[in-house]
Amino acid sequence: MLKSLRENIALKFIALAISVMIWFYVSAERNPNPNITKMVAAEIVQIGTPPEDLILQIHPTSIQVTVTGPKDEVDTLSDNEIKADVSVSAITTQTNQLKVLRYIPPATAPNVAIQGRNTVNVDVVPEKRKTLRIIPTIALDTGLTNHYKPPLLTPQFADVVGSSDDVNRVKKLTIFIQTNSSSVSADLPIKALDSTGAEVSSVHIEPDTTHVDMDLLQTPASKSLVINVPITGQPAKGFVITSLSVSPQIVTVKGPSKLLESIMNISTIGVSVDGLNADTVVEVPLRIPSGLSVVGSVKQIKVMLDIRPVTSIQ
Repeated sequence: MLKSLRENIALKFIALAISVMIWFYVSAERNPNPNITKMVAAEIVQIGTPPEDLILQIHPTSIQVTVTGPKDEVDTLSDNEIKADVSVSAITTQTNQLKVLRYIPPATAPNVAIQGRNTVNVDVVPEKRKTLRIIPTIALDTGLTNHYKPPLLTPQFADVVGSSDDVNRVKKLTIFIQTNSSSVSADLPIKALDSTGAEVSSVHIEPDTTHVDMDLLQTPASKSLVINVPITGQPAKGFVITSLSVSPQIVTVKGPSKLLESIMNISTIGVSVDGLNADTVVEVPLRIPSGLSVVGSVKQIKVMLDIRPVTSIQ
């Protein structure tokens, strides 16, 4: 008998394998969508509102569950599509666990069964609040001719809300202003920083934004200008002006760079030479264009006129 079993052993193994394959094929044809089991993460969802003076932190934020159901439904499930509802409306400082009320599958998997833990851990601490002034941090552009008015913040203060340890870590509230060589008018998020300048992300800021207005100005530029003296009238009959000199000959003015670009010289008020028959020295003020100012202590310009008889220069 053993001898007969050993005969054609290879063919017998092939026949067995084919039989198993046929059995699996027939089973699949009779049940094309069998039940399968899969592990996925369920997202914890808070139901209700906790007391205003308490802060809670549920950990972990998702839990592993076992899902069983039709293959075509289970295969579509991804992490956090299943929701685990927990009620937080009745927590106290003594609460350390929350009961999972129910597991809710997505609409794409209505026929699955879900098994998971009955409770999740929670830390509950009293809420602390403190008010701080918002100090702007400004990233200025590199242009040397631009500067800005001080930023105007609305509001100027905000509350830091969180656990006592987290709130105590916060030493500064700030906003980050990027100028980009233009005026700024925007609602910017408020950041809480510790003593090292690192952000404390575990607290809430109320309100979480402030409106910033910061106007761009032109820093006064400077330019040296030649002084021009307008002459009116005529010397006495038989006399002429042989030379005119001023002191100083050049003054420096400052003002917006665009305005200075169009100015080549600066004038005094007019000097009348009507009837003059001798050398004359007068002091006259400058005509300073609107928007400009003189650098230094120059108040008056000395104008020196050489006047000679016509016969002396022939």
